[in-house]
Order: sequence, then structure tokens, then C-alpha cells
Amino acid sequence: MRVLQILPYYQPAYRYGGPVKSVHGLNKALVEAGVDVTQFTTNIDGTQDLDVPLGEEVLLDGVKVYYYSVQAPRSYIYSFQLKQALHKRLSTFELVHIHGLYVYPTTAAAHFCRHHQIPYLIAPRGMLDHDAMQTGNLVKKSRKRAYLNLMEKANLDGATALHFTAEEERRRSVYECSKERSVIVPNGLDVADFPLKEESDDTDTVLFLSRIHSHKGLDLLIPAFAEVIQQHPRARLRLVGPDNTNYFPQIQALITHYQLHDYVQYDGMLLGEEKIKALQQAALFVLPSFSESFGMSIVEALACGTPVVISDRVNIYREIEAAQCGVVTRREITEIANGILFLLQHPAEAKQMGLRGRALVEEKFTWTAVADSMKSVYQSIIEK
Repeated sequence: MRVLQILPYYQPAYRYGGPVKSVHGLNKALVEAGVDVTQFTTNIDGTQDLDVPLGEEVLLDGVKVYYYSVQAPRSYIYSFQLKQALHKRLSTFELVHIHGLYVYPTTAAAHFCRHHQIPYLIAPRGMLDHDAMQTGNLVKKSRKRAYLNLMEKANLDGATALHFTAEEERRRSVYECSKERSVIVPNGLDVADFPLKEESDDTDTVLFLSRIHSHKGLDLLIPAFAEVIQQHPRARLRLVGPDNTNYFPQIQALITHYQLHDYVQYDGMLLGEEKIKALQQAALFVLPSFSESFGMSIVEALACGTPVVISDRVNIYREIEAAQCGVVTRREITEIANGILFLLQHPAEAKQMGLRGRALVEEKFTWTAVADSMKSVYQSIIEK
């Protein structure tokens, strides 16, 4: 089974958030499951370029990765070299799995798949979410809608199936996709990389670990934490994540407004053992997102046995509720504060929630289980 994966950016371009890690995790697990996986991507890394070989195979955990140079317009992630590679090599693959929308690599891959009559899946990665389509100013929203109608609709219509990481993502999609054309396969992780937390004297740290971005709900979290401090003055809020859009100054202004400088610390982006340690040491994890296609950091927290407080705009919130491993709130300041306070003030229940979260991850979100499901999806499409 020869599968080509398309993602506009790839590791180590971690500034682009969850898909960089989750797509590589899927690729690695598929290789271990016996699938021949090749990844086409670009060398984009924000305003910089990755220091990687271009147009030649780079082997990462058994995955054959090809980086292609990106040119202007960089916001569209245009790559003539990628276009050439697709034209020359696409017919050698049995199936193509495309991740993301509204950029050149998606449109180019879908176009060449239709030209060569090769089946393809598209994983929107939350970009069809009704709420996500409403973000930004009027011009940005109009451009999204226009691009969806003029360009992306043909790509979506031509796909054999759409890959959603949760049923809630499919339900929230502005593009109507029948269940027959929908594939629901979650993201995963290597559980062994996230040891279960041990008993800790620190039962008052609230951890936010995600991109510092307007979509992530920090504008609600800061005033909510001000309410938390009124009832639980020992609490501390730790903010972890990259600030790629220079959004943090707005959060600093909120911290100043609510006089929280002694209660909030910002550590930037943490990776590897430092990130895992932050997840293990926290009393709870919080993410009141405006829109979240999956929420990889939530699953990582649960894997460590750390309970979560999340908004009902996170697409795996139903799974969290069903497993009783966290508190789900509306995007409302006092509800978020009450969710945090409940876990801080009921440590025994918080611990049990964390253990249930670990069990949920081991049952549904391991890469072995995810790769087996995705491999079955690929086989069913190829054999049609």
C-alpha cells in the first residue's frame, strides 16, 4: 500500500500547532503497521525557511519526507517545486491523504489526484468549523467564504471521503458531508511518552498549554482566573505556548487590568521533557477555545492523569464528558472559573478524573489503534 501524505508544513515547524505533530505521529504509526508512507511538504517556518534538504528524501522515523521550497505568496504556501513533484510522481501512489485547506499544496494535490484518477481524502483539520469560519475581520471572513466556494468546494466534492478527527467536527462543518463520505479517526499519541503523574505537593497550578492565539480563549481565561483567585488565592496560572501572532501583549494588558501579575506566569513554548513535566505537575489543564478541531494538548494532559477544563467548542468534548475525566463549560467567564474552582477544591475527585482520562487515552487515542483504523480506511478506499 503506497500512500502519499500532503501537509503544507512539517516538523520541526512546530509553530503551526497540532497538525505538525499529529500527522507525523500518524505517518510513523502507519509505517510501523506496514504501510509505505511518503510525505510531501514545504520548508516554510513562519517568515523563515527550515534548514532542510530540498527535493530529496529525508527519513524521519521510517517516513520518507520530501521538503520543497516555498515562494511568494508565502501566505498561500505556494511551491513550484511541489507542483513539479506532484506532476511527476503522483501516479506512483495508490492513495493520497491531504491535510488542511485554503493553501496551495491542498489545491494542487487535489487537482492532480483528479487528473490522474487517484483517490484522495481531505482532512479539514477544523478549517470547515462553523465558528472558525466566522473569525477575523469582515475582509478575512469574505475571503474564506469566497475561496471555499470558488476553489475548495471542487476539491472537497472530488474527494473520496473527508477525514474528521471527531464526530463533532463533522457536525460543525459548513460543508455538508454525508456519513457515508465521512471518516472519523482521531489523533493519537504514544502513551509511553507521557508517564502518569505522581503525587505532588503542588495542587494549585492551572496550566494553559497551547498556541497564544485569539482562538484559544485567553480573553475569557484571564478574567475567569481573577474570579478563581477571589476564592482560591493560592492558585497560580501558568501559560505555555508560542506567540506566533504577537497576541500576548493583549493578554498582558488583561493581566494588568485584573492585577494578576503575581498569579500568572508565561513560559513561552516548551517541548519534550519540559512540556511533559508541566503537564504532570499541574493540578488541572484548561483550554476554553473558541474553536478546536481536536485538541492534542488536551489528550496529552489526560495521558499524564491531569484532569481538564475545556469549552464545548472543543470537538472531543463529548468524549471527555462521557468518560467523566474533566469539566466542560460554555464560553462564559463564571462557568470557566467555576470549573477550575471545582477541580482545585476537590482534589480527590480531580485525581479520579485524571485516572479516567488516562484510561480513555489508552482505549481510544493510542497511535496503534489510530493507525489500525486509518489503515482499514485506506484499504477500503483502494479496493473499491
